[in-house]
Amino acid sequence: MDNGAGDQLAALIARAAHASGSLVHFVDGELLRIYGGHGLLVPWAQVGDTLLQDSLAGLIVADGQPLIINDLATDPRVPASSPVRRLGLTGAYLGQPIRDGSGAVLGICCALETQPREWSADDVAAVGDAARLGTLLITEQQGRQEVDRQRRFLDAVLDNLHDGVTACDADGRIVLVNARMQRLWGGPRMTAGLSDNAAAARPTDGNGKPNATGNTATTEPTDRNNQPTTTSNTTTTEPTDRNNQPTTTTKEPSGRDGRSVGNGDAALTDGDGQPVASGDVALFRALRGERLRNEELVFQGRGRRTRYYLIDAQPILGPGGETVGAVQAVQDVTRQRRAERFRTCELAVVTALAAAPTVEAAGPRVLEAVVGTLGWTHAELWLVDDAAGVVRSAASWHSPSWQADIEVPAELPYGTGLAGRSWQAGKPLWIRDVGRPQSLISPETAASSQLHTALAIPVRNGLEPLGVLTAFAETIEDPEDELVALMSGISAQIAQFIERRLVEDLQRQLIRTKNEYLALIGHELRTPLTSIAAYTELLRDADAETLVADGPRLLEVIDRNSTQLRHIINELLELSALDTGHAAVQLTPINLVEVIRESVTRTRDAVTGEPVSIVDELPAELVLPGDRRRLRQVVDNLLGNAVKYSPDGGRITVRLRTVGRAAELAVSDTGIGVSQEEREKMFTGLYRTSRARDRAIPGTGLGLTLSRAVVQRHHGSIELSEHEGPGTTVLVRLPLDAR
Repeated sequence: MDNGAGDQLAALIARAAHASGSLVHFVDGELLRIYGGHGLLVPWAQVGDTLLQDSLAGLIVADGQPLIINDLATDPRVPASSPVRRLGLTGAYLGQPIRDGSGAVLGICCALETQPREWSADDVAAVGDAARLGTLLITEQQGRQEVDRQRRFLDAVLDNLHDGVTACDADGRIVLVNARMQRLWGGPRMTAGLSDNAAAARPTDGNGKPNATGNTATTEPTDRNNQPTTTSNTTTTEPTDRNNQPTTTTKEPSGRDGRSVGNGDAALTDGDGQPVASGDVALFRALRGERLRNEELVFQGRGRRTRYYLIDAQPILGPGGETVGAVQAVQDVTRQRRAERFRTCELAVVTALAAAPTVEAAGPRVLEAVVGTLGWTHAELWLVDDAAGVVRSAASWHSPSWQADIEVPAELPYGTGLAGRSWQAGKPLWIRDVGRPQSLISPETAASSQLHTALAIPVRNGLEPLGVLTAFAETIEDPEDELVALMSGISAQIAQFIERRLVEDLQRQLIRTKNEYLALIGHELRTPLTSIAAYTELLRDADAETLVADGPRLLEVIDRNSTQLRHIINELLELSALDTGHAAVQLTPINLVEVIRESVTRTRDAVTGEPVSIVDELPAELVLPGDRRRLRQVVDNLLGNAVKYSPDGGRITVRLRTVGRAAELAVSDTGIGVSQEEREKMFTGLYRTSRARDRAIPGTGLGLTLSRAVVQRHHGSIELSEHEGPGTTVLVRLPLDAR
């Protein structure tokens, strides 16, 4: 009972007992509390709460009988420690117990006089009647308190559920939205505008008439006491919080024409991807009598991450079996669905890598799996060219539905762009919006691609950088550890694939090298040895006259074959020392232009009178860390091959330039050339092209193998690059910085 009701009851007691004042007390454990009063003098008002054992009310509680005192000053029943004695109060007292349904004393109703008086039987009966009225008020108050307690208990349970709960009444008005539901639909609103379809959703009888619903054309949200909230009169229903204030979500369109619930490009769909009309939302289907279990619902749209939900819904039945409302429970299963997609993505990546011969071939399928799993738009795979100081585009893939232009450069220098910066940083980079300044993406590319969030993950074998995996979203996304972990796992699989392919290539090369060594012993070494042995035998059997006539020629043949044999052995020993790391490579600052110019001059002198021209395009200076003698050996080999494989003459061009943080040396000729299939084999040792063998051009095939070993010891690369027209171009890249 509140104080207003207590004061009214006290006034009733005073009038009925013809007393100057009255009090209503309630028992609270060992305390006596004042809950109402009338006509009290100041001394009585000062009494306040007191102990039962020190009060007159305590006597009533103790024996459960009325207490009648005509003179407080002389009555011995008044406790010595009571406020009456302590304050020196005088007068008369008439008290009756207030009981609950079981007869227990809950409180006291009493009439008071400031002067001694005789209480009549009517006075006693009047106060007793007031006490019984107090029992009714207390019972009602206890009922309210119990309802409030149960409501608070229910609120606490609902607000601590992992599921979002929404309930509506028979007219389709939203009457309950728990805290979890407000968080779930804080962005994508499901309940906004649902009452627009309330008429269609209401249960009907057999004649199609509304079943126990009001004749109202509009519905309004209500609070827990079924009172309208303070929103304006509207044809749509909005959920409210616990203070009956509308939630701060944005209204989304829906109508009786069955339009899907959504906003702009956003929409709700079922598990099969079919749009969900506002009248077919689970809550209203339940209001029409359906019972739903694990109903799938998907919210998807631009600017928001796709969310997945499972919904249970059922009607709420009244005592007579009529539908009085409906309730739904919504579970967010986005994380579980994402975990399933992650596993599917990892399987797709493993499958793509297992079936592909190279990472470039596997790249599109890997990136397609990444884009599909993340629900993003575009992905790229870059491979590190350490010698050139760039990352080169190996593969890219974007969603077929994406219409904007996405331009992928062929390469990015170290530290430039998203891929180059991720290589430089050696860690994942999450760019929330590439359209903002200093986002590592050029403003032109960001504007034309219409992409926003970007993620870059280094591909590494231990600490060795192998490449970079990048992905882009059309929306702005906050950093998410799960996505970074997924991409890191995929990059690790790509790194393992690259390393495995390198190992397999090395194994094939070892087998091929072993066979070629055997072939060398059987051919390249045996040929000069056979010549030496044959001509030595001729010298041994020759007479004096023959020795004088043919001896010098025979010795020249022996000397030439001995030199060739020694050259082959020296190259094999040199190659072995470089491969095993036993050959010293001293990296000191050198001017590569001087080294190349010396080799060009020597080669020009050697081909004087031959139909071969040598043209050089060299800068004034280019300094880098290198071993002068070893690099001179490489340039000599390249120029020697260019001359050797241009037997009919032609033009040899030597170019040197700086590209990024690398020096590029290109030696081109217009000779017999190398077929596409044989280009990589040229660096595997002892391999000679079919064209060279057909033309009987002498050589061991060790020159390019030795050159590759030297270049690799300089942390560079060497390859046969694309060449227009007949001939060959060998491209060497050497880093400008010490490593």
